[in-house]
Amino acid sequence: MGSAIAFPIDLELGLPGTEQISFAVKKAVVAGQLRTGDSFRSFRVLRQELKINPNTARRLPALLVSEDVLFHETCQRQRRGGT
Repeated sequence: MGSAIAFPIDLELGLPGTEQISFAVKKAVVAGQLRTGDSFRSFRVLRQELKINPNTARRLPALLVSEDVLFHETCQRQRRGGT
């Protein structure tokens, strides 16, 4: 699987890591590098690859789901009452 992050994240810039990563994911979607049905990195892999705080890695997918950038299949099944 290729990287879901389209460009390097620079945590030294002073911008929150969550914002930088969110922007990178949105950029990857617009550029066609991340498409419908593609898997997104797990919390653990995000944390390790980007060297970010575990709490940031946990918040990121929820943020992207709330912004309709990502679709979390498990959450959607639970909302519909499926398994």
